[in-house]
Amino acid sequence: MNDGLRRVSEERPTILIVDDEDDIRNLVKVALQDEAKRILEADSGEVAIEAIYKHHPDVVILDYMMPRMDGQAVARCIELLSPQSRVILFTGYLAVPPEWALRCSAYVQKTDFDTLPEVVRSAMRAR
Repeated sequence: MNDGLRRVSEERPTILIVDDEDDIRNLVKVALQDEAKRILEADSGEVAIEAIYKHHPDVVILDYMMPRMDGQAVARCIELLSPQSRVILFTGYLAVPPEWALRCSAYVQKTDFDTLPEVVRSAMRAR
């Protein structure tokens, strides 16, 4: 709704933010705080897999470049553990999304984090 009001019937998603950088997770959390019912955070792919298994988030904001387990490996696990979750690839490293990212709901450059609220709403409408 454009007037800033949210209908009671609109369900706000549970969002998992996966990024190894604390500052980025905090920026994303602030940008999405009005969009989410609940925001979970993971600082690694391994922690993300545990959160996905336990909470089955509606939306996963997923960094591509992380140590040990990158975004592609996490995305594969999401497909198996929580296929209803919408994945938004969120990276500062790639100008062009990799081929596997075509299965994601969206691809957002980290410099465009202010677009995340609308991207999340769009991903939820596509569910």
